[in-house]
Amino acid sequence: MLNGAHKKLVSKLDSILITATGDFEKDVVTFKDKICYKRMRKPQGFTANIPSVNYYFKGGAHLDLPPQNVFEQKLERDTEWFCFNIVPDQQMNLLGAYQQADF
Repeated sequence: MLNGAHKKLVSKLDSILITATGDFEKDVVTFKDKICYKRMRKPQGFTANIPSVNYYFKGGAHLDLPPQNVFEQKLERDTEWFCFNIVPDQQMNLLGAYQQADF
């Protein structure tokens, strides 16, 4: 995903996961080079407050990615993280195999 679009999407994720739900804090240290959100309560898996991501293309086509195709869940003892699996790029937008799974 192009850098500018990636920054906007991460900002929106911050507002949903951290500000709106209050259930998460941003963690960019635990898992190197990944933007992760640490759940502040006991692990619950993919719940309704983990957002999906929607792509809209020219010509009216769209792709709705469920949370499982956007985030990688990591569990360690009683702590749960959701790591954003869409990475920034300076030159192109590219949907990877992880995002396209089960389509």
